[in-house]
Amino acid sequence: MSRNKWTDRIIELQSLALAGLTYGRDDFDLERYARIRDIAAEVDSVIAIHDWERHNIPHYAYGVCKIFTLCHVTGGSFEKTGFDWFAEDDLPPLDSEEQVRMCFEAYRAGDEWKVRFD
Repeated sequence: MSRNKWTDRIIELQSLALAGLTYGRDDFDLERYARIRDIAAEVDSVIAIHDWERHNIPHYAYGVCKIFTLCHVTGGSFEKTGFDWFAEDDLPPLDSEEQVRMCFEAYRAGDEWKVRFD
């Protein structure tokens, strides 16, 4: 699968930031790595990066990271299989209702949204 140059750069920035936050020791470096992570997330329209264990069930023996992105329909069509569109006030029962409501909140906030990290 081919990605464009900007997507590759965003992925690289996110990887560098996460490695720095994991292995960095200096407070000033950690602050810079956190800012790089934030910038990469903002450019990529990321709503949140959540640790599965903190927000979902069942729990797994390994770590899972969920990345929520803001998407817009730009045209075209697709075949729906196993999902549907719901208004915020008409959501079906969900295990992840908190996360779905967060996505609606991010949509309403637009550019004022601050990416949420676990």
